[in-house]
Amino acid sequence: MMYDDDEDIEGNATYYKEDGNMEYKKGTKEGFYKAIISYTEGLTQQCENKELNAQLFCNRAAAQFSIGNFRRATNDCKASLSIDPTYVKAITRGALSLQKLKKHARSDRMVRQGPSYRQTQQIIHRNEDKILEENKRARARCTESCCS
Repeated sequence: MMYDDDEDIEGNATYYKEDGNMEYKKGTKEGFYKAIISYTEGLTQQCENKELNAQLFCNRAAAQFSIGNFRRATNDCKASLSIDPTYVKAITRGALSLQKLKKHARSDRMVRQGPSYRQTQQIIHRNEDKILEENKRARARCTESCCS
């Protein structure tokens, strides 16, 4: 365990979230896997801060998406939305994950459940090319360094 303070459960969860964010930002397959582990550790703290828990699920979904685990990413987005049904990032990531799974009708439903359909569509369009390009680069780096 990287950090453990039985007295400060929310502090523990926050630490794991920040650690996961640092690993995720490395943009490597190894970093994405380490981020997933950190976000999972944050969730196991079972802190009472619902916003933090929703973020941990959503961040883990981003890492899952980045390594091509679209079903797991979708499930984490659903878990995040069960905590905060208006969390736009979770809606966006979940919808993009469902698109990758070729579940277009379900993707549409997820987008439309959000607080603002237009706002969500704008975020998806603004980020879709960036997300796809980052994933392509991440997979290329993985192929070059990890999988060769």
